[in-house]
Amino acid sequence: MILTVTQENKRLDEIVYAHYGSLEHFQKVLELNSITKVFLDLGDVIELPELEELEDKKDEYSEVGGLW
Repeated sequence: MILTVTQENKRLDEIVYAHYGSLEHFQKVLELNSITKVFLDLGDVIELPELEELEDKKDEYSEVGGLW
């Protein structure tokens, strides 16, 4: 788990994209941090899971099947 301290007026999608290079894991990071605001405040601490942790969770969802 990586912790990052935000700058004022940063958005979570900007942080997720900068860290992972895509927004594929945005929803999981949003749920993990229980964020309800668009712009983050100076000093907010955001938890960013390692990719291995996210891949383990992805396997749980793959059992459900895809939309297509």
